Amino acid sequence: MREKVQIKGIKIRVFVLLLCVIGCTVLIIHRASGLQIKESQKYKNLASSQHDKAIELTPKRGTISDRNGFELAITVERFSLFARPRRFASDDERKYFAHILSGILKRPEKDLLRLFNDDKPFVWVSRLMDEQVSSRIRGSSGLSAAEFDKKLDMKKLVLAIKERLNINRQIDNPLQFLNELLNDRYLFDRLNVDKKLRLQMTEVGGALFREVRGFGKREYSELTSYEREQLRAFNRYLMEITFPSLMPKNPFFYTNAFGLIKENKRFYPQKSLASHIIGFTNVDQEGIGGIELQFNESLKGEYQYISGIRDASGNEICTGEVVQAKMAEGNRIVLTIDANIQHIVETELEAGVKRYNAAGGYAVVLNPKTGEVLAMANYPFFDNNNYSSYSANARLNNAISSPFEPGSVMKVFTVAAAIEAGIVTPQTQFDCQNGEMKIGSRTIRDAHPHGVLTVEEIIKYSSNIGAAKIGLRLSGDNLVDYLHRFGFGRPSEITLPAESRGIFPSFQKWPDISVATISFGQTVAATPLQIASGFGVIANKGVYVSPRIVDRIIDSRSGLTIKEFVPARRERVISADTSLKMIEMMKQVTMEGGTGTRAKVEGFNVAGKTGTAQKVDSVTKGYSDKRIGTFVGFVPAEDAELVILVSIDEPVGEVYGGVVAAPVFSAIATRSLKYLGIFPKENVKDKAIVEEKSPPAESEVDEVVEYESRVYYDDELPNLIGLSLREAVSYLRPRDIIVNIVGSGRVYKQLPPPFSSIPKDRKVVLYLKRD
Repeated sequence: MREKVQIKGIKIRVFVLLLCVIGCTVLIIHRASGLQIKESQKYKNLASSQHDKAIELTPKRGTISDRNGFELAITVERFSLFARPRRFASDDERKYFAHILSGILKRPEKDLLRLFNDDKPFVWVSRLMDEQVSSRIRGSSGLSAAEFDKKLDMKKLVLAIKERLNINRQIDNPLQFLNELLNDRYLFDRLNVDKKLRLQMTEVGGALFREVRGFGKREYSELTSYEREQLRAFNRYLMEITFPSLMPKNPFFYTNAFGLIKENKRFYPQKSLASHIIGFTNVDQEGIGGIELQFNESLKGEYQYISGIRDASGNEICTGEVVQAKMAEGNRIVLTIDANIQHIVETELEAGVKRYNAAGGYAVVLNPKTGEVLAMANYPFFDNNNYSSYSANARLNNAISSPFEPGSVMKVFTVAAAIEAGIVTPQTQFDCQNGEMKIGSRTIRDAHPHGVLTVEEIIKYSSNIGAAKIGLRLSGDNLVDYLHRFGFGRPSEITLPAESRGIFPSFQKWPDISVATISFGQTVAATPLQIASGFGVIANKGVYVSPRIVDRIIDSRSGLTIKEFVPARRERVISADTSLKMIEMMKQVTMEGGTGTRAKVEGFNVAGKTGTAQKVDSVTKGYSDKRIGTFVGFVPAEDAELVILVSIDEPVGEVYGGVVAAPVFSAIATRSLKYLGIFPKENVKDKAIVEEKSPPAESEVDEVVEYESRVYYDDELPNLIGLSLREAVSYLRPRDIIVNIVGSGRVYKQLPPPFSSIPKDRKVVLYLKRD
C-alpha cells in the first residue's frame, strides 16, 4: 500500500515537473519569438550601435548656374587621405611616412607624426587633395626621371621589360616607353601574373588587381578616366613587384595604414566670375557665403558614409565601403544672372577702377520690368576656389552690404516725390543763391554757382541748393515716406545673406538741415542695389519691382522645378505721368551741358544722374577728403531694358561721378545692348528711308551691313550670322578659336551667340544651311 502511495506521489511530482518544463518552454518560446519578431529591429539597432561605425563624407552639392544654364558652381570628386594609426607596422614606419607626406602635403613633419601616434582607429590626414597630390599617392601619375637614382638604372629596367615581353624594337625614349606601358590594358596577362605572384601582393595591390580584372574585356579607350588611373596605378605596382630591384617604389602600395576615399569638392569653373554672388563652401562643403550660404540646405544634398565594424572594445576591425545616400546630389539653383553680361560688367568695372587708381568699385545691372538682377560686381574680385587667401573685406558683397551716402543721385527721388505730390513742376523756378545757402549754422554749397534754375535745370546741373529747397517745400515727413516707398531704409529681400537695409534717420520732428541734406544725398546711406532699384521705379513707369537674383530651384533627380521666385514686392510709387516727366529731365543730364555727357550710348537716349559723395571718416566720424563717384541710369530711356549703376570708390585725381563712373556705364550699356540684340530703332528707321529713296547696289548694301554688324570687342565673339564658312573662319582664325561646323552653306546660328564672351575652351559651333 505504501509503495502504491509512493508511486502515486512520484507520478504527481513528475507530472508537476513536466508541467513546469512545458510552461517554461512556452514562456521561452514566447519570449524568443518576441525578440526575433516583435523587437528584432530594436536589438539590431542596438547591435549596430555597438559594432558598426560610420564616418561622414561630404555630400554632393547641387549646381549653381546662370539664367542660360552656364555653370558657375559645380561639384567634382577629389580624393581624401585617411590613416589608421593602429595599423602602422612600427614607429619607424610612422616616422618614414610622416617624412614622405611632409614633402607631398607641405605640412610640418612633427604634426603628421603626432597624428600617426594617435590612438584613434581612424584619422583624416588630408581632405579633398589636388589631383596632382592624390595621383602621386595613388601611383597613377606616371614615372618621372627624378625617381631613378644612381642605384636604379632606367635602361636596365627597359632591357628587362623588353626581354620579359619579347619586344625586339629599339627604344629611343626609355621614360616615354615606361609611361606608355602603364596604359597597357592587359599588362597583367603579358607579364604572366601567376598564383605565386598574387600571393606576394599587398592588400593595396590585391585590391587594385581585383578592380582591374573587373573592367572585363573593355579596351583602354572605353574606360572612364578614374578606371584609367586605377589601371595605371596597378600596372606600376605590377612592374614594381615583377622587377623589384630595378623599379622605383611607391611606398603607399606596401602599407595598410592608409586609405583613400573619394569625396565631393566644390569647384568654381569660372574662378572669380560673380564670386561675390555665388559665395563659397568650407572643407565640409557647407555654404559660408553668398548663394552657397543662403540656399545651403537646398544645395547640399544628403551625406554619404564610410561603413565599418569594431569589436566590443571599440577597436576597428575593418573599414568598409562607401554607403550612398538615397539622394546624393542637392538641388540645382538657377540665377537671374547672365554670365556674359556679368563678364562685361566685371571687365569694364576693373578697367574703370584701374584708370583712376581707385580703391574699388561696384556695379549693378537689372531689368526694371521684372526686377531680375543680370549682373552684380564688386572690385577687387576674388577666386572662390581659394577664398581663404583673401581677407573678409575682399569677400564682402558691397553691392548689398556696404551702404554709402548716395550724393546727388538722391536728387532724382526728391524731385520725383515733389512732382508726384503736386508741389512742383519741371518748370518751377528756384533761386540757387549763387551757390551758397545757410540753414541755421550750416552752409550748403553747390559745386558751381547758379542763380535761378528750373527744376529741370536743377537735375541737369545737379544743384544741391535747388534740391534742398525742393525737399524743404515737400516737408520731411512726405520726403521720407516717398523714399521708403522707393526702397530706401528697408531690405530689398533679394535672397542674399548680409543685406543691409541702409541707414535712415528717424525724427519725431524733422530739422530743416536734415531734410535739406537728405534731399541731395547726405545724412542717409543706401546700398548700390537699393539705388539701382529706386531708379528702376522711374524706368518702369512708376512701379517698384523688388530685385531678385534667384530664378528657380530644380530637383536634381527629376529635373522638375521645385520653386519659382517672383518679386517680393510690386508697388506703384509714382504715376506714369510723373515718371515720364522725370525721364525727360534725366535725359538732359547726358546731353550737352549736363553732368553726365560721358554716359552717352551711341544711337540711344540715356536717362541718368551723376553723384559724387564724400566718405565719412571712420575715426573722426566727420567727412573726409575721399569720394565715391557714381552714375546711375537706364537705357533705352523711353522703354528701359537695363538699369545700370556704377560706383568708383576713392578715385585718385578726378573724383566726380560724371567723369569716373559715367564712361564705365557707357561701355557696359553699349556692350550689353549689343549682346542682347537691342539696336537703335532710329538708325533702323533712318536706314530704311535712305534705302527707299536711293537703293544702292547689292554689293554696297552687303558691305555696309557687314561693317556695322561685325564690330566687336577683343574678349567677345563677333556676329557671324549670314556669313559664308570662309568669311566666318576668317574672323575666328586670328583669335585661335576652335571651330566645329554643322551643315554647309551660310551661318544661320552660332554657339555661343554673337557678342558673348569667348569661352575658356575657345570652342565655337557654327550651324550652316544653304539659302
